[in-house]
This record gives sequence, structure tokens and C-alpha cells, in this order.
Amino acid sequence: MRNNQEPSERPVSGRDRLALAAQKLFRSESYGAVSISCILEECGLKAPALYHHFGDKEGIYLSWGLHAIKQLGDRIDRAITQNTGRDTAYAIAEGLLKEPLLDILIMERDIPKLQRPASRNQMQRALEVSVYKPIETWLIANRSPKSEVPRLARYIVHSLSLGLPVYGGDQFKGSEGTQWLVERVFSRIAAGSPSPQASPDGKVSGPCPT
Repeated sequence: MRNNQEPSERPVSGRDRLALAAQKLFRSESYGAVSISCILEECGLKAPALYHHFGDKEGIYLSWGLHAIKQLGDRIDRAITQNTGRDTAYAIAEGLLKEPLLDILIMERDIPKLQRPASRNQMQRALEVSVYKPIETWLIANRSPKSEVPRLARYIVHSLSLGLPVYGGDQFKGSEGTQWLVERVFSRIAAGSPSPQASPDGKVSGPCPT
């Protein structure tokens, strides 16, 4: 007799549960602020599961970080390939701010703190290839001076990231807020403003939406 029952959903694996917990915590918190205990409490597993699947805290952070950077890179690629003119800048801003995958300002402070050189190199390389290079290519196509392009790409990403809620970016919710932020950033570029710099407390100074 044929069984007409719907197949039961496949249970989420321990690795997936750990990955989801890491995603929830690391996308808005610093590496130092998230402990192994926080991750285990979030997913309801024990320490041996984390050590088995990821080795240690740095291992699960690296796994999350590389995946999040790849996803952000895909958003940026779509923004550039599916839009033209200033609409591209709006789409890049939405990729960074709408349902954010990571806080790049926090991540770039945390990478040098990782213990293993291989982890630091992988993360830095991923950011360069997936996030900054596509924006640099877009800037060159729009006749930005090649010597200025690396600085401008970082300026754009860092300045737009200030629209995240943690930096008071709730005011930029919605299309009008994003449009205002983009116009602000690009007007600063036209005026020759320098790239924002991270201070020791992690806050970014320089061109900042007000």
C-alpha cells in the first residue's frame, strides 16, 4: 500500500546549528564579544560538537566570515551588473545595509586579532576579492583615477556601513534614507574628503552622516 504521508523535514545537523548561531552572533558583534559559551547557548549544543566541526572559536569565526563575505560579494556583484549610474551606488548601499550580513568595520578590526596567520590572510583576501575589487572595477569604468580607486572603494564601503543601526543608522531605513546617505557619501567624494579612519575604540571618524 502506497504511503501518502509527506516526508518529514530533514533535521538540522549539529554543524548547521552551530553555523546559524555563529551567523546570528558574529554579524553584529565583535570576535572578542562572542564567546564559545554564547555560541553553544544559542544553538543548544555542547562544546565537543563545536570542536568536532570547527576545531575552535577561530575556526567557526573563519567559516562564518568567509561565507558572509562571499554572500556580500554576490550582492555587490548584482548591484553592479544589474544597475547603471547612481542606481548602482544605491544598490551597493542596500547590499550593505538591508538585512546586513556583517559589519565590515567590526570585521576589519577583528581580523588582525586572529591568532593564525592563515586565518588572517584568508579573511583579508576574501574581503579584497569579493567586496573591494568589484567596486574598484566599477569606479574605474566610471573614470575614477586609478591611483585613487583603492582608497575610494574603501571610503565608500566604510562610509555606507555607518548606516548600520549600531552607528545610529536607523535614520537611514527605507529607500529615502538610503538615497540620502548615498548622496552624502558621494558628495564628500566629489569634495575630495579623506577616507574615514577607525579610532582605538572602534568608532569611525571622518566623513560621517549627520
